[in-house]
Amino acid sequence: ARLLGDVWCRDEMSFADVTIGTARLQGLLRDLERELLENRGVLLDSGSALVIVCQDEFHTLGAMVVASQMRRMGVSVCLSIGQTHSERMALIENNDFDMVMISASRTENLETTRKLIKNIRTASGGTLPIALGGTVIEQKVNEKALTGADHVLNDPKEALRLCGLQTH
Repeated sequence: ARLLGDVWCRDEMSFADVTIGTARLQGLLRDLERELLENRGVLLDSGSALVIVCQDEFHTLGAMVVASQMRRMGVSVCLSIGQTHSERMALIENNDFDMVMISASRTENLETTRKLIKNIRTASGGTLPIALGGTVIEQKVNEKALTGADHVLNDPKEALRLCGLQTH
């Protein structure tokens, strides 16, 4: 995925080719996850997480990879990509998630992410731990202070631990 992004930035690959390559990676990820579940089975007994890719974010592969990794660690994951604000809030209000992870790629969207986190805290009564990850944390801004997230990191296993979930 990073290679695709790099060649796109160097204008060595067309948008269509990058899109097709990313779609193929997403397909491989889905196939891998399906095969793991069929052949080995995964016990989903380590809690539940909501993984959010905000509406204005276009980079979804990383969140899909994180969700797959978490499932293999025994976490039941709900992946929210492109949902409206009200759909997301309904998910939080109608489910008993143990944590929320938000994937962000652009610093321009940190104010939107801050508002989302504030709304999640209101909807959950302030008890739901929230982790922020994605390429945005490579920008070296103080994401934790700017968004109000409890944790800012790109390590799913560590995020689960920090949010109080035990993994296999």
